Amino acid sequence: MKRTAPTAGVPSGPGLFTHIAGRPHGTLSAVNGFDPLGYGTHLILDGFRAEASALADGALLEAVLRSALDLMNEGDGVSSLSVQASGDDAGVSAALVAAESQVCIHTFSGLEKLSLEAFSTRSLPTDAIMRTFVERFRVGRFECRVHGRSRLLPKESARLALALHGGRTYARLRLRDLLGS
Repeated sequence: MKRTAPTAGVPSGPGLFTHIAGRPHGTLSAVNGFDPLGYGTHLILDGFRAEASALADGALLEAVLRSALDLMNEGDGVSSLSVQASGDDAGVSAALVAAESQVCIHTFSGLEKLSLEAFSTRSLPTDAIMRTFVERFRVGRFECRVHGRSRLLPKESARLALALHGGRTYARLRLRDLLGS
């Protein structure tokens, strides 16, 4: 006996992928109106043996983030957030989120390490961002990864703070593991 899945109440036809939970213009990956994945260029830079004073300089961090968004031609309509951390986790996490691009950074002064992520659905000038990263933070060694998708940061500040905290935790664990420290 052949079994088939029940189809009552399931939308069908050409609009199947744009009809989710009764919302005619949702997407399959949308959660509460927010699509967590973006498709474009996602650059991840992890830096080691960086200058500790540069990692703690809030003005420098903001300048690097704004410079990256300017390089992506995304200077307007920016949401921003900065979180200061202390203790073993001393450093700063900051993010700037624009319409089609985002950039965030997590610094760890005591470890002399940092991680920068830049994402854009537009053209991403990876060479210029890498050069700025190495020169401004006086990075001794760095690793680079490029992906075709990224988890998008929310623009609402409370949700952005949570996303930044999670990203900082993940970056700290990843950076410690890379050098076995």
